[in-house]
Amino acid sequence: MAILAAAAALGCVEAHSAMAKSPEIGAVIQRTYRGATAEGEEPMRSIYYRDNVFAQELIRTGTRGSTELEFLDNTHLVVGPNGEVRLDEFVYDPSSGTGGGQISLKLGAFRYQSGELKNKENVKLVTPTATMTIRGTHLVIFVAPDGATEVNVIEGAVDVLACNTPSVVAVTAGQRVNVTAGCATSVAGLRAMPRDYIPQQPGSTEPPIGDPGNDGPTEGPEPEQDQRG
Repeated sequence: MAILAAAAALGCVEAHSAMAKSPEIGAVIQRTYRGATAEGEEPMRSIYYRDNVFAQELIRTGTRGSTELEFLDNTHLVVGPNGEVRLDEFVYDPSSGTGGGQISLKLGAFRYQSGELKNKENVKLVTPTATMTIRGTHLVIFVAPDGATEVNVIEGAVDVLACNTPSVVAVTAGQRVNVTAGCATSVAGLRAMPRDYIPQQPGSTEPPIGDPGNDGPTEGPEPEQDQRG
């Protein structure tokens, strides 16, 4: 009986562990490794080209660092230097084309391009001062150390809710919205910036990093096979 009880307990622990494991939500598609790390259920690890990323992982880049992630519906997120983002969740049903998720942009410069998700409004981008509802969009977002947020809409549209205020600011292509650390909002014209380069904080004196895509061989270990097919 004791053996059976122990076996049953072990089975419950294994089942609970399997249920608790965070789901895969995407992978790294930037070929050149530039110092990005991920930390979640497992200890902090470097993330290289083709490495999977999981829900609840915290992604960080260092000075002159960057990475680009592709989520399940082909949504792309570029993380620029000194960036920090938590991948809260992202689900996608390819048979229906529906899903949703939340990504918390904590600090840094980001480029977000929505993918094949039909109900894009179910994806929320969250910063310390703003919550964005996606409308099918190409965005460049800056999050300052004090939480102030700037959202540039290159294509599409986005609804921005500042802090806990009840009013939504709707921003369309060619516009940007600024949310201060004190939650005040203002709308202006799109900031001039290179379209396809890794974004950096406004006022940065560093030269552009370059195209976030196929710009060199991976410096990490080559996987045995491409798990994303």
